[in-house]
Amino acid sequence: MSIFKTQLSLEELQRVNDLLTSLVTGGVGLTEGIGLAQPECRGRVRKLLEEMNTQLQYGSSLSQALDSQPDVLPESYRAAIHSAEEGQVLQQTLEAYGVYISSMLEVRRSISRAMLYPMLLMLIGYTLFVTVIGETTARFLSFQQAMDLPVSNSLVILQGLFDHIWQWVWIPPLALILLFVFWMRSDSGQTLNMRGVGRMMSWIPGVSHLSWLYRLTIYCEMLSKLVQNQVPFHQALHLAGATFEDRHGNRVAGVGEDSSQGKFLPPYLRWLIDNGQSQSDLSRTLSHAGEMYRRRADSTAEWIRVLAPLALLLLVGGGFVWTYANLIFMPLVNFIEALANQP
Repeated sequence: MSIFKTQLSLEELQRVNDLLTSLVTGGVGLTEGIGLAQPECRGRVRKLLEEMNTQLQYGSSLSQALDSQPDVLPESYRAAIHSAEEGQVLQQTLEAYGVYISSMLEVRRSISRAMLYPMLLMLIGYTLFVTVIGETTARFLSFQQAMDLPVSNSLVILQGLFDHIWQWVWIPPLALILLFVFWMRSDSGQTLNMRGVGRMMSWIPGVSHLSWLYRLTIYCEMLSKLVQNQVPFHQALHLAGATFEDRHGNRVAGVGEDSSQGKFLPPYLRWLIDNGQSQSDLSRTLSHAGEMYRRRADSTAEWIRVLAPLALLLLVGGGFVWTYANLIFMPLVNFIEALANQP
């Protein structure tokens, strides 16, 4: 899939994040750990690690090393690492992003598996449409004309289409191929904020809401750890808010710091932040809020994994049943009625 884009795919981003999480959690030097991990990696991941290792050897921080690869890593991920490093909550942020990436990757895999049968059904249905309906249309039309029966308008339109079949018969398969290529291109880190080619995932009902819930989870957990580390509350809001994005994946600067930006937060979370200074254990409260949003996100992801295959099957299968009923059986019914009414 590397021929389609420069951005890391979700699976590749997950490998990089898992590696960084294990190194930070284990207290292993990043330069040494990344250097040892390079031979086990392939393709763009290996090239990224080589570039990062070079930057780290020159004395750059992790966030600076990641920022040197803007075309490969999503902006939201790089911004989160930068804020986490500054607030000394790197481990927790990497772990939270790991859960987020894993969930989006699993949802995407479920949808990809769910697409296989409908796509096969579409190919078979289209082949039958071109062959069977083309043949039956010509025979129905010629028989009705020979028997001097009323001719259905739908049959006339279909016959006109099949008279010029080579002008359009290739368009639906080409559209299906382009859709498949576009879906392959959407497997990038941009899926995390529904931008660029990753916006295709947002067309699926529930996925945008799922991404929004995970972003709220990361925001709450990062803010909770910053407060727990006794970072001044205003600075903690600034660091956590630097990575925040609204429901549409747009960056919202100053969320939590400025009351005018409070509309981008759910009412409960906005109330927690507005009263944060007066709460004795804000860190634990924010942690519970993060767990609440994570549970809601996990539940939403499960519903998407269950309902997406059914929805695709009903949409494609039901569409073909409706099409064949109107193009074959309705003309047949009209044909029989016309014969019955013949004097």
